[in-house]
Amino acid sequence: METHDHGAKLGPEWKGHLRTMQIIAAALVLGPAVFAAVVLATFQGASDHWNFWGRSAWGLRPSRL
Repeated sequence: METHDHGAKLGPEWKGHLRTMQIIAAALVLGPAVFAAVVLATFQGASDHWNFWGRSAWGLRPSRL
């Protein structure tokens, strides 16, 4: 039995546009996902860092309590 390709036939003038759309779609999906992962990974460290410096600015460092 022979297999048949039922997909759309794209000419060479459309292949560049298709690749561009694939890149844009990947960026729209992966961009926010990577951003969220970085925020979640660094949130605790950033919270500790700014909490320390915020308390230091007011003279409330744990070493002074």
